[in-house]
Amino acid sequence: MKKIIFAFFTATILFTSCSSDDSSSDDGMDPPSDPILLKSLIVTYDDGSTYTSNYTYSGNRLYG
Repeated sequence: MKKIIFAFFTATILFTSCSSDDSSSDDGMDPPSDPILLKSLIVTYDDGSTYTSNYTYSGNRLYG
């Protein structure tokens, strides 16, 4: 009897874990519709000096 109950619970867990999920929850895997593009990068060194790099884009591609 214990083996039958164990087999039933094992089968229930197996079929539950293998079921498909058709919900459209946002899990972060979809690409963003409007990408965030870096405009400038400012690096501050220990001595207080800074270095700034400015970036320009053509659409979503970095312009050269």
